[in-house]
Amino acid sequence: MATERQILANRRNAANSTGPRSKAGKGRASHNSTRHGLSKPAVFDASDRDWIERFALEAARGDQSVLALELARSAAGFHLDLARIRKVRVKVTEELKTNIEKRKFKRLAEFSENLVRLNRIDRYERRAAARRDKALRAIITMNKSR
Repeated sequence: MATERQILANRRNAANSTGPRSKAGKGRASHNSTRHGLSKPAVFDASDRDWIERFALEAARGDQSVLALELARSAAGFHLDLARIRKVRVKVTEELKTNIEKRKFKRLAEFSENLVRLNRIDRYERRAAARRDKALRAIITMNKSR
């Protein structure tokens, strides 16, 4: 059980961790995840769905159970998300390189904003890769237990 001192420390920390309070700050924060369009799952067309199905059958390695196929479909979807995220990262990196070469940055803050943008894309990429890998590990674990 937490001591009185820990409870007070937790309350002080919570008071500093409540997020933006101003209307402008809340507005900025509400758009953080949509800046790159990466927060939403990809919309797959027919060729993507065919690829996902082929991937699922190969990843499930003949295991036609509903769970194995759904895990494999999830892994395939996350893999396609990962490819989409990597395309965005390449585009942003090329824009940054072009702006550096043309000396387009008037302020250091503009340059650092672009680096922060790349860092955010990197977080999306790590998350998608972790989700894909987790689904694939679950399939491997299922196959080993049989």
